[in-house]
Amino acid sequence: MKIKQNPIVVLGAGLGGLTVASELAENGRALTIVESNPCVGGLARSVGKNGFTFDLGGHRLYSNKKWVISKVEDILGHELRLVRRKSRILLAGKYWDYPPRPLSAIPSLGFREGMKILTSYVSSAARLNHASQNNASFEHWAVSRFGSRMYESFFRPYTEKACGLPCSEISAEWGMGRVGIRNLLEAARKAVLKRGNLPRTYASQFYYPEKGIGTIATKMAQRITQGNGRILLGCEVEEVRWDQEAIESVLINNGSSRVELAADQFISTIPITSLVSLMRPGITPAVLEAAANLKYRALVCILLIVNAESVTNDSWIYFPDKDIIFARVHEPKNWSEKLVEKGKTSLCVEILCDQDDGIWRATNELLTEKVISLLSRLQILNEDKVTFSFVERIPNAYPVFKLGHQNHLAKLLDYLSRFKNLHLLGRTGMFKYWSMDQVIEEGVLKAQDLMYGD
Repeated sequence: MKIKQNPIVVLGAGLGGLTVASELAENGRALTIVESNPCVGGLARSVGKNGFTFDLGGHRLYSNKKWVISKVEDILGHELRLVRRKSRILLAGKYWDYPPRPLSAIPSLGFREGMKILTSYVSSAARLNHASQNNASFEHWAVSRFGSRMYESFFRPYTEKACGLPCSEISAEWGMGRVGIRNLLEAARKAVLKRGNLPRTYASQFYYPEKGIGTIATKMAQRITQGNGRILLGCEVEEVRWDQEAIESVLINNGSSRVELAADQFISTIPITSLVSLMRPGITPAVLEAAANLKYRALVCILLIVNAESVTNDSWIYFPDKDIIFARVHEPKNWSEKLVEKGKTSLCVEILCDQDDGIWRATNELLTEKVISLLSRLQILNEDKVTFSFVERIPNAYPVFKLGHQNHLAKLLDYLSRFKNLHLLGRTGMFKYWSMDQVIEEGVLKAQDLMYGD
C-alpha cells in the first residue's frame, strides 16, 4: 500500500531524528518518523526495570554553547541538574584520574615515573612532527603530543579496546575528537588554571536529567506527536526508492504489512552504510565497496541491581586492561538518586565489541556471570549483592575511525549529495563521533535550514 505524500519523512528516532522532528513539528510542519526499535531514543534512551532506571552507557550533556543547554532546559523544564564529574581509570592495579591529569598522576605514579613521562614527552615532541590528522595514525598523533610513555600507559590500551584495532590503524581524527587537547603541556596548564572553555573531555561537571537521559527523547517525542507529527515504531526500512536524482519514497515493514511512504523531503539518521545498501535502484559497486570499508562498533550493556547503599563514587571507571572484558562502568545513583530505590544502587557495565563476533553472540547468562565475577575479583562489587540483571545490545553504536576512512566516507557523501531532497544527520547518519550536544545542535540547525533555507 502506498501512503499519500508526506511533506517530510525522518528515518530513525534517535536523538538526531527526534531533535530535527520536534523543531519542525513545533513549527507546524507535518512529518513522519520511522523507527525500527519499539521505543524512541536510540543510544540515548533509558531503560526501566523493577523501579530502577538505566542509561545505555551513561550520557552526559555538556556544551560551551548556552543556547544548546537552554534548548534542553526548555524541553525538560526543571528536570535538568548539574552533576560533578569524577572519572578514574584502573590501570596496573592503581586508580588514576581519567582523562589523565599529568600533575595529579605524578604522585600516584611516583616521582621517578612522573619524570619519565615528562622526559618522554620532551623527546617525542622534538623527534616527531605533528602530522596532519588526515594522514597520521592515532599512534603518531598521541606519541608526538604526549610522549611514548603516556601513550603506552594511558592512550593505547583503552583506545585499542574501544575501537578493536591497533592504534597504528586508527585515524588521528579519533584523538582530536576524543582527547580534546593539543599536548601534555596544554593538559597541565588547563588542570592548573581551570579558566576559559575547557575541552569537553576535561569538564569537571555536566548537565543531566534527574530521571535519566532518556527523558530528553521522551519529551521530544511528546512534542512531535502533540504537534503535527507521528512516530511509527517497530518499522524496518526495506527500500529507499529514488528516480532522477530525487528520493521518492521509502518502503517500510512493521512485521505484518509493508507500506510505502512518499514525501517531499527525507532526513536519514540511520547508519550511512545501511542507507546506501537500501537504495533502489541499486548503486554502483564502487560506492558499495566504500560503504563496506566503514565500520561501526557495537555495545553490550550488562545492567545490575545491587542490594547496597553504594559501590563507587565515580561517574565512570575505565578499564583498559585487555584481560577485562568490559571497558567502562558507571553507577547511575552518582548521577541522580531518582534512578534507584532508596537504600540500593545499580551498575551499568559496558562491553564494546564487533557486531556478530563472539561477545555479541554470547548468551546473556555467560556475559553476566563473567562480568560479576570480574567485578568481584577487582574488589568493586560483592557478587552476593547482585539481586537482578539484564542485558541490552546496541548495534552500530559508535563509528570507528580507521585510518583512511575519510576517503571512503567522502565517496558515500559525494554520491548521496546528488539527491537534493535527502539530508543526513546524527552520529550514525553522518559517521561522526558527535556528543549529545553536537547532535542536538545539528538537529536544530537542520530544521532551521529546511524551514528557512532556499
